[in-house]
Amino acid sequence: IYSLAMKRFAQFFFIITVLFSTTLPLYFCEPVIENTEPDSETIHVGDKLPFFTIKTSQGDTLSTDDLIGKPTALVFFHTMCGDCQRELPVVESLYQKYGKEIRFVCISREQTDEEVAAYWEKHQLSIPYSAQTDRSVFSLFASSTIPRIYITDTTNTITAIFIEKADAQELEEAIKRH
Repeated sequence: IYSLAMKRFAQFFFIITVLFSTTLPLYFCEPVIENTEPDSETIHVGDKLPFFTIKTSQGDTLSTDDLIGKPTALVFFHTMCGDCQRELPVVESLYQKYGKEIRFVCISREQTDEEVAAYWEKHQLSIPYSAQTDRSVFSLFASSTIPRIYITDTTNTITAIFIEKADAQELEEAIKRH
């Protein structure tokens, strides 16, 4: 009887220890939760573009300063992202329609030039892009969620932001305002 009682006490003590060690810290510490909401932007409408420099598929080096003087549509994407796959043809059609008045630049997130070029060729896209193998440029704008489309005016002030699903008509209206 004594060893059975000790065994049960040890089991009870183990359960209490596990419960307190996992739940008690929650009362004294704020939990760390990764922000995965669509509003996880670093910059907002009315902000100036952060400084960055990229190399485009056309071989040009383009910096934030080079964007001054012409409205711009910056599109962050990944070719394996389903929402991006739906949005890129919409952006392509707007590029075909407004590409002379507004600069369009697509910036990949964590993809090689070969991956993006293959996707562009397969889907017959002609929008200039910059393949980024990391998130360094993207992280200047947001911490999560693509596609992201930023529309700027001639002074690099952000006038519209579209996250995940851009309504084609709203996107076109934002572009036409410039």
